[in-house]
Order: sequence, then C-alpha cells, then structure tokens
Amino acid sequence: QFEVAAALQRGVEDYWVKPMRPAELRARVLRILRRIKEYAALGGDLGIGLANVVQVLEVSSRTGTLLLRSRGRTATVYFADGRPIDAVACGKSGEPAFYAIAEWNEGTFEFSPRLPDRERSIFASAQGLLLEAYRRLDEIAEAVAELPADRSVALSFADGEPEVEDADRAHLERLRAVIDGSKPLEDVLAELVGELEPVLLLARLVREGAVRPVDQSRER
Repeated sequence: QFEVAAALQRGVEDYWVKPMRPAELRARVLRILRRIKEYAALGGDLGIGLANVVQVLEVSSRTGTLLLRSRGRTATVYFADGRPIDAVACGKSGEPAFYAIAEWNEGTFEFSPRLPDRERSIFASAQGLLLEAYRRLDEIAEAVAELPADRSVALSFADGEPEVEDADRAHLERLRAVIDGSKPLEDVLAELVGELEPVLLLARLVREGAVRPVDQSRER
C-alpha cells in the first residue's frame, strides 16, 4: 500500500489490479489519454507573468514539469500537487534558480504532466516562494540603482582585502569569481541574476571604493 501511495504522489496516473476486464481497461486508458491531452495543452505567452502561471498550477494541483523559454534562455520548474519542488535555470538549481527567473515576463511556457524522478529541493509553498522572490527583486533593484549607470563599464577590486563580515565571505568569493577587470557590469549582473546577497555586497563595496570602475583611458 505504501508503494502505491508513493507512486500516485509522484505522478502515476492510476493503479490497476489484475485480472481486469478488457472494457474496463480500455475505459481507464482512454480516460488517462484525455487527461494527458488536456494537461499538455497548458502553455502560452509568458507575458502573463510567471506568478500567474505558477498560481494556476497551484490552484489546479498540477504535477509535472513547466518549461520556460525567454530571450534564448530556458528554465524548468518541477511541480508536485501544485507545489514547486525543484527548479533549474541560469546555471542554478532549487530556490536560487526560481529567484533567477521570477522577473521573466516574455517568451513562452509549456506544462507537461510528466514528472521525472526528482528530489525535492524547494520546500516553500508556491505563494511563499513568489513572495520571497519579489521581495528579493525589490532589494536587488535598489542595490543595482547604486551601481554605475553605464553598464558597459568594467569593474575591478581595489588593492587590499575588503573588510567583510564572516557571513559575507562566501558572497565576496562569488564576486571575485565574476569581477575580473574586463567583464562589463551588464554581464556581471547577468551572472548574479536573482542572487540578492552578492548584489547587496557589491553595492556596498562600490560605495566604499573597494570595487571601482576600470579607467578605460588608462587601459588603452
């Protein structure tokens, strides 16, 4: 009984016990095919916003895979009974991947009722995840507003080690991995998409002069 319940929770459409009458088997198969056809038809323009797509899947308790395409990028969000359980996007997975795509508002989406064997890495509800995603987006936007307006300028670290709290050490290393003195700020921000803590630290280091724009005239 436990195996049956687990299988149904993972997206198995039905459970049959032998022997089964041919007419009943045919009726069950047709019912499943109709359901799959209906679910597979869920898709459309991402212009309606990711939040609306997620809420539809939550309200209808869908189990399956949501594929998103936007500006040449792809993302996948996995659902079980209407709850996101994992996501993959922008080189990230789990909640960081979901945060990275929260502001996608163009492109297409397509939902498939097929859910691969996927470990749960997201434990928040759909609503909780969306609220946290948009809170982070607001804070990131405020921090980005403090950075140089010219997004084509490159950044580099000043001489010496920036003073940061122990809790920010990992975020500092993340910044060192993407700031190399030649990469445009626009590309740096693209790599940090959805990453609140490194962006907040970057804004602070720019204010303090620990990270500064590269002097292009000296470079030449």
